[in-house]
Amino acid sequence: KVQWGLGDLGAGTGSSADEACGRKHGNLERGCKRSYLAGGTAPLQKRRLVLSDDRRGRYGTGTQHQYREKQVVKRMVLWMQEKSNFHGDLVDDADENWYVVMLASRPCEGHCSIGRETFLAKVEWEDGWPVINPGIGHLTEKTELPIGEYRLEREVTHADFIAFDQKKIDDRLLSLQRRDENAYSLIERKGFLRMHLKKQKLTEKTDAQYFGLRQKDYDFTFSACMEFDAERENEQAGIVCYQNHANHLSMRICGGKEKRKLQVIAHITENDTLLAEEEINAKGMLELYLKAAGQRAEFFVRDEEGKVLKLIKDVSLLPYSTEEAGGFVGCTLGVYASSNGEMSDRFADVAWISYE
Repeated sequence: KVQWGLGDLGAGTGSSADEACGRKHGNLERGCKRSYLAGGTAPLQKRRLVLSDDRRGRYGTGTQHQYREKQVVKRMVLWMQEKSNFHGDLVDDADENWYVVMLASRPCEGHCSIGRETFLAKVEWEDGWPVINPGIGHLTEKTELPIGEYRLEREVTHADFIAFDQKKIDDRLLSLQRRDENAYSLIERKGFLRMHLKKQKLTEKTDAQYFGLRQKDYDFTFSACMEFDAERENEQAGIVCYQNHANHLSMRICGGKEKRKLQVIAHITENDTLLAEEEINAKGMLELYLKAAGQRAEFFVRDEEGKVLKLIKDVSLLPYSTEEAGGFVGCTLGVYASSNGEMSDRFADVAWISYE
């Protein structure tokens, strides 16, 4: 038997293998003859593997314990370059074919805007060491398995269209911190998500009014059809590409009664930059949408008569990547409504949200 463990073992961490494994001993299976520990998930860490012939996983470097270490993959890549890989499990099937299931991130232009995903790779054993994708040396887009296809009842798709004619919020939609059930409604206007403006801001670590979908691709269109009329300057609603409170990119309806406006705002390291602004006379529903190609985006609005206005093109999405903004979870794309620190009785009605 083989024991496969996870721990904080990586280049430059200052942690010994024993320290990294200390929390794992209680999970070891009885009867294991060999124990492995893999680590190194940060972009600059090496992918390292340590081996112990002690069932309890003693990985010390002293003479009383056998200790071996090997960098399993010198540089793992997915297509061009893949980052933050490992954190995985070694598994074998009934025919003794071995695989590793691991987390990794797909970069674009050297930056990751998508959260870590689950990948599968084939494994062969050489002198007691697992070798991942031998002869290839990197993760691949697809892995062929010697079994028939098995479909799941609920699967992640790369196209989502969410309408609001149900009795509860779609499970695919995420909110910030916690969802205030009293701040939105699916029944006040039938077929719409009514978002009451909350005073909490997107730029703060709070439960701002937000419903979003995870970014799953680098070439996509995100759109939302909404109706919103601001009464005061501080009131706004719109769409946003959200990495965290300090780094996000939004297109919002604002301006108050006198001058209804659309603005594109880049919020980077907690500072706002106005990228585009247009006064709009159109009333009723507006479709706001963002088109992304790689790490560049452009913003559009379509009114009820079908007229389309491009607000801005060639907006960089790099500031909202893991490398620039931090984190592993990637971006989400969603709708929000805020009165920015003041009480308000206004609301925004969302007819649908689309990601494709």
